[in-house]
Amino acid sequence: MPREALEFFAKLQKLSRFPSHYPCNRHLHRLVAGSLGDLALKLLCDLVSRGFRPHISALNSAVSFLARNSSPPSAQAFVYTAFPALGCIPDVVTFNSLVDGYCRADDLLGASAILRRDANKSSDLHKEMLINGFEPDVFTTSVAIDGLCKHGLLQEAKGYLVKAKEANEVTYTALVDGLCKLGNINDADKVFMDIPKAGLAPDKFSYTSKIAGHCREGNIVEALRLKRLMLQNGIYPDLLTFSSLIWGLACKGFMIEAKQVFDDMLSRGIAPDAMVYDILVRGYLMQNDISAASNLEEDMKKSVWELRQEDKLARTSSASRSKTCLIL
Repeated sequence: MPREALEFFAKLQKLSRFPSHYPCNRHLHRLVAGSLGDLALKLLCDLVSRGFRPHISALNSAVSFLARNSSPPSAQAFVYTAFPALGCIPDVVTFNSLVDGYCRADDLLGASAILRRDANKSSDLHKEMLINGFEPDVFTTSVAIDGLCKHGLLQEAKGYLVKAKEANEVTYTALVDGLCKLGNINDADKVFMDIPKAGLAPDKFSYTSKIAGHCREGNIVEALRLKRLMLQNGIYPDLLTFSSLIWGLACKGFMIEAKQVFDDMLSRGIAPDAMVYDILVRGYLMQNDISAASNLEEDMKKSVWELRQEDKLARTSSASRSKTCLIL
């Protein structure tokens, strides 16, 4: 993908005309996604210096890169300077990139300044967005709640959800997950119960967050009940769900039950990763069950070998098809 983008801009250097917006935006985004954000920014600046007027999508790619990899203040300064100079108006994607950048940098004051209308630091940006009809969306709310929870600001996180104009399953899951990780299970249960009241349905991620939270607190019976409830509602557990249950059971010394959950996972076609094997092996060793631990290690080695053989076969098959195409 980055190679195609590099070839596009290499050809562009030889042309006197500017590219259309769509391919230019797409290839700039590919460079940013391919860890070549610095190059994408230089190419964008070069095009602008030659008179090219980029679409806001191209500018938002630059904002996202700066906010995540350089510094959120640099991204914010870019918005204040480059956007007006190029006749672009920041939209909700711009807004979200800045909030996400500040949260990733653990700068909640910076994120709050973007989010709050009364913050002097960013009131102009927020007002400009509101004037142009852009409101913080579900992504903004979810990122903000996640950042507040990670810093232990539970009341602020809950308050932000109450005030949010838009919320979906992702937003509620962010709060449930944050509360569970901080050991505030009772509040997490209340938020979880509020999901249907909001006209939404708990999804795999909200269930898994609660299951993991109850396992951390040692509430294995409740965690298993939630797993059964998931299945009753047609929601299927994933690797993280099973990993949490296996870890919770192993920590309690319930290795028979942990192995049953492991076997259930296998029967559903979910391949265990190294962490799941490690949890079970450690659990068996804690009970001095050397035989079970050894057998499981052998199963893991066999599983890894089979996966490598499947990968080798797939690559051989792909190479054969390529040769056939060349012959034809």
